[in-house]
Amino acid sequence: MDIAFIVGFPRSGTTYLQSLLSTQEKIISLPETHFFSLVSKGFYDVNQDLDQIDLTEIDRRLKKMMDFNLSSECLATLENMNQNGIGKKNLFSSILSDYFEQKHVSIESKIVLEKTPDHIRHIVEIKGHLPNARFICMIRNPYKSINSFYERLTEYRQPYTQLARQWRESYNTVDHFIKEFSDSIILVKYEDLRESRNKVMDRIGGFLGLQVDLNKLENHRKETARLITSNEPWKQDNFNIPPTTLNMEIPFLERLKIWIILHREMKVHGY
Repeated sequence: MDIAFIVGFPRSGTTYLQSLLSTQEKIISLPETHFFSLVSKGFYDVNQDLDQIDLTEIDRRLKKMMDFNLSSECLATLENMNQNGIGKKNLFSSILSDYFEQKHVSIESKIVLEKTPDHIRHIVEIKGHLPNARFICMIRNPYKSINSFYERLTEYRQPYTQLARQWRESYNTVDHFIKEFSDSIILVKYEDLRESRNKVMDRIGGFLGLQVDLNKLENHRKETARLITSNEPWKQDNFNIPPTTLNMEIPFLERLKIWIILHREMKVHGY
């Protein structure tokens, strides 16, 4: 399977990029699987990748995250595999294969595009399971992405300083990954994608080995509608070009705290 992952701190333009790439004939997009961050969480020991798992709970999580249930045939196959333990790679591959079979979609000669922002924290693990995987990492001015997270994702709202530490952790992971696997990852600034869309998309296409049809990019809002599931109401803002202006600004003292936490990383990434 030829697979690419879009990752990044939430509210950094990952859905926008996925919608643009999904206009291309060679791309097959998935809804957010959350597989490595949430779906498989708690089933695998840190030092062990083969274990018996609760398939009923896996199926429940898939329904919540992807609005998708495993077929009875897939569950039966997994139950047989589960007697000796199912490796995380095999579980992920089985879920994707079943998803595409239920959707009657062929992935032959296609690039499968998976976009779960929080997989940014799991890129090293994913690379271990899927050595040929490629990663497109979105990055945005942290004041903008943190503020958008705080205002839009109210269900998951955290203190600004905690979000700043998560931003730092995420992109420190990426910076270390780039040093070891520079051919497997490309870093894309959200601001560049907005200001010079065609140029950036050509760059991403070169990374993926894809000739981007720039004329088809105008259909991205239709793709956005297809990719948003019922449990993601905060993504409705992705229909607006330019995005809806936020109603709140980060208070001055909170901005100062964010700067204290992130000023080194902001300088490295040109913010």
